[in-house]
Amino acid sequence: MKRTATVSLLNLILFTTAVWSRSVAAVAQSTTQAPVSTSRGTTVAPSLTDAPDTPWWILILFAVGIVILLVAFAMKGSKKKAAGAVPSSPNWKDHARNGYSAARWMYDAMDEDLAAWRGNTQYAETMGSQPADGTSRAGVWNQLDRRMSSAIESLYALEASAPDRRAAQTARNAVTALQATRDALDARAASRFNYRGAEAQSHDASNLMQAREREVRSSRNLVEARNALALALTDLSAIT
Repeated sequence: MKRTATVSLLNLILFTTAVWSRSVAAVAQSTTQAPVSTSRGTTVAPSLTDAPDTPWWILILFAVGIVILLVAFAMKGSKKKAAGAVPSSPNWKDHARNGYSAARWMYDAMDEDLAAWRGNTQYAETMGSQPADGTSRAGVWNQLDRRMSSAIESLYALEASAPDRRAAQTARNAVTALQATRDALDARAASRFNYRGAEAQSHDASNLMQAREREVRSSRNLVEARNALALALTDLSAIT
């Protein structure tokens, strides 16, 4: 359809040009007519004012045709530029940046305070009491699953599209460290919940001691997991 419109415009301009050329030729012919002899023997040259004027509508039609043609080509060029501006699909660099950003948020969020808050909240809910105030930590905890999925998805995409084996291994290590830290966080929260239950049974000192040892051990595991994640993030940042 666009091609037909362009051809029609060209035909219009060609027609207008042909009419214009004929008119100019007629004017030139009339101005070069031979001198006319009068009855008295004198020769009179034809007057230029006697030549027919070029019709004004031809000039307007010619100008309009030129303008339309220019507009049509301008619109065609702008559409080609717009079509060429289609965003490209994410590459391995994009996956690396996205994965690092999401994993770094997880690293900052999954600390000792969040795990202890989670364990205390679970114990309070079990006992039917009001959990301690922790609106900000509750918001962070509710984002963990979504952020975790986003980070792992980007890191898997990075591993699949990595330019070399080193980048692929870096992505794989980051996924492993991230999953280990999340497991350590959940274990730390569970140990806090268990300790609170043992603490309520103060008459059983042995059970309380075991619960305390479990809590200390899970806390140490969380620290080690976060340190491993920090190293994985350092390697990941080197390729972003």
